[in-house]
Amino acid sequence: MHHALLLAALVLAAVLLFIVVHEVLLPSHDPREPPLVQPKIPLIGHSIELLRIGTQYYSKLAQECKQPIFALHMPRAKMYVVTSPSLVAVCDRRSRAVSFVPYVLEFAKRILLTSPHGMEMLSEDIHEESRSGLRPETLKVIHKSLMPGDSLEAMAKDTVEQVSAFLESPVGLGDEKGVPLFLWVREFFSIASTNVMYGPENPLLDPELMDGFWTIDKDFALLGLDIKSHLVAPKASRGRQDFFAAFRRYYATGGFRKASQLVQNRYEANRKRGVSADDIAQFDLGVCIGLLVNSVPAICWTLCHVYSDPNLLITLREGIEKVITSNDHSPENASADDKGPTTTVVNIPQLIQDLPLLESLVKEVLRVQSNNASARFLLEDTSIQADDGSTYLLKKDAFLVVPSAPIHNSEDVWGPTAREFDPMRFLRPQGHKGSGATYRTFGGGQRALSGAVPRRVRNHQYLDHHAVEVRRRASGGAVEHTADETSYLDEYFDTGEGYLGQDAA
Repeated sequence: MHHALLLAALVLAAVLLFIVVHEVLLPSHDPREPPLVQPKIPLIGHSIELLRIGTQYYSKLAQECKQPIFALHMPRAKMYVVTSPSLVAVCDRRSRAVSFVPYVLEFAKRILLTSPHGMEMLSEDIHEESRSGLRPETLKVIHKSLMPGDSLEAMAKDTVEQVSAFLESPVGLGDEKGVPLFLWVREFFSIASTNVMYGPENPLLDPELMDGFWTIDKDFALLGLDIKSHLVAPKASRGRQDFFAAFRRYYATGGFRKASQLVQNRYEANRKRGVSADDIAQFDLGVCIGLLVNSVPAICWTLCHVYSDPNLLITLREGIEKVITSNDHSPENASADDKGPTTTVVNIPQLIQDLPLLESLVKEVLRVQSNNASARFLLEDTSIQADDGSTYLLKKDAFLVVPSAPIHNSEDVWGPTAREFDPMRFLRPQGHKGSGATYRTFGGGQRALSGAVPRRVRNHQYLDHHAVEVRRRASGGAVEHTADETSYLDEYFDTGEGYLGQDAA
């Protein structure tokens, strides 16, 4: 009897504890809000799945619940997940209520470990009304450095040289050994891109530091918990500290003076605003995440699709061949035995213009393979209306997430072949029926990823150069690109397709 009473008391205590924890940790739910999706494991189920499979969890839930928008409750957090293309467009237009800035602040606090003074400066003008704080001033400098002109042209030329040097190296050649494609792309792109960005004293030339960076990417979600990172994600935490230390030395010794104009201008703008040397070095982790993490899989998938489709490969090669010319540097009247080196010249602006399939291919790879989720934060209560007239209340202090996969798989937007890879899709007017909000590879709305077009162009350059390098090895000689490699970007900025927003998404 005594044991039975004790057991009953323990069960009652456990139930009461669960109710108290549930009420304290989980937010309330208003029936006017989007429908609530319950986790399979009470309280922590959603959190576990997000840590386990990342943004794929949003797509999984979208397929299961078939709702245009739904809510998730997690300990001390509420999240709305938008999967309807029309509702995505509505949310993108609510830039005052649905803001990206708080997400930037959380990223700076949890991942970059920004100092309290740095956080205070980043938090200025959260509604982005004055456009005079640290964030907008820094982004103006970055945008200016990426606009068509001498700075971008220098970076484009450096990129070509870096890729060429890698492809001619023992690692690039592969030493006739099998190399995993993703790791091969990751190595050459990481080295080439960061060399262009940070110059000859690039800290990431240290293989251990580069490995540490990719460990940070692997355990990004665990670091984002910001709970005893040295215990939860020890390798990533150590890699992050090593990264910070290396970049502090880089700036302290003046290594940035030999870097790209973008890095130099960003440093000067930050120092002018009173940002500490430590925070500047730690901000570079964010720069490298934006530079590398999405581009590496994009290039890898592009190569996979191209080389797995013989017809596509032949079409691209024929198109590239048409803009290739060869300069023979042999002396006049030289005999066959005295022939000098031959330089293969590629006119990239002409290639982009004459081979629109290349642009369509890259955009389609990003559409099909993108599995990102752009995140926003509700600064105030707001209501949105769906096409069927349904109205949903979105409450202040909740997160709003737009996963790209459900949008990119929507037959309403992309037609009956939405789930298929079609490199010609963007060459057809009817290939895309939706607004710009339905192409989510670089975020959307006023916060679409700055530099989206240069990133696509960089993917073009790597693919072009890879194809040309194969030809060069077969014939001998060197590769050269025309002088004006950025002129063709002007059309993007003139039509507004380039820098659509202020912050990365």
